[in-house]
Amino acid sequence: MICDNEKCAEAVTVSGRTSVDVDFNHEGHPFLSTYYKILFAFPSPVPISMPIHTPDGVKSALIAAAGLLWATPDAAMNKLRQAVEAFLSAEKIPSTTTKKPRGRVRLSLHCRITRYGETPKGLPLASALLAAKWLGNAGSHDDGSASVTRDDVLLAFQVVEHVLDERYSDRRQKLLQQITAVNKKKGPVRPTRRKTRVKPPF
Repeated sequence: MICDNEKCAEAVTVSGRTSVDVDFNHEGHPFLSTYYKILFAFPSPVPISMPIHTPDGVKSALIAAAGLLWATPDAAMNKLRQAVEAFLSAEKIPSTTTKKPRGRVRLSLHCRITRYGETPKGLPLASALLAAKWLGNAGSHDDGSASVTRDDVLLAFQVVEHVLDERYSDRRQKLLQQITAVNKKKGPVRPTRRKTRVKPPF
């Protein structure tokens, strides 16, 4: 399989299962349809875009989650939870604290998110991080509930992508600059072209 993005065009090795089933057209006539279920892809495409300034620990966890997505959604969800932990560490939110008389104890992910939400930069992202945590818990804790689906994992990917875009992407800032420029000019803004001087051949 080859990526249809011309800037990528990466070849991916895919394996899985095929099945054939009977479907019916709009006139009620039966026909055979072939279905493919992917169980393995290498290299596994990450289903979201990661801003250039995404911390390495977050990138590693997301790439690992993508590799597990097709075969074991539960394990993929667990890796996404680790991506949230790595994000908070990159944001300088401590993972431990000191409590008497026990000494140093580990902070729960929920507690770390709450602390991050108390900061100016973390306030608008805390809700999304909590959603990612709850989804991640479904893959980390076997509580007898329904197993994690691939759609659950893809939703968690989207939630993490939102957090990364809001924190590390410069697209929003560039758009605000363009909005200011359009309002100032009261119309479309064209890029200025530099005039290049042609040196004489002698």
